[in-house]
Amino acid sequence: MQAPAPPAFLAGEARREWDRQVAELLELQLLAKLDRAALALWCQAWGEYCDVMRLLREKAGDKKTIAKVASEKGMSRLIWIRKDARDTLLKIAVQFGFTPAARARLDTAENPSTPADPVEAFFQRSAN
Repeated sequence: MQAPAPPAFLAGEARREWDRQVAELLELQLLAKLDRAALALWCQAWGEYCDVMRLLREKAGDKKTIAKVASEKGMSRLIWIRKDARDTLLKIAVQFGFTPAARARLDTAENPSTPADPVEAFFQRSAN
C-alpha cells in the first residue's frame, strides 16, 4: 500500500498531522491514494484547531479559562472557528476510525470482520 502525496497547502501542525496519520493508517492498511482529499481535510481542520487554541490561550493570558475571555472583542470569531474545526474533526474522525467506536466498526488486519481462513469463515457462518 502506497501513501498519497501530501497536498502542498498543508503546513505546520497540519503537515505534522498528515505524517502522523499516514504512518498509522498505512500500518493498519486503511489508506489508499483516493483518501488524499479526506485526509487533507482532517489535517487542515486539525491545524486550524491547534492555531485557534494557541491564539485563545495567548488572549486568555493569566486568566484561568478561555470561557472567561470568550465575550471579549474579537474572541467570538475565534470561538466560532474553533467550533467549526472541532465539528469537522469529529465528522471526519468516523471515516478514518479515529475514535474507539469508529475503530470497532472498521475491517482491519487487527479487527477482521471475516476470518482469513475459508474453513474458519464457513464455521463462523454456520454458527450464526
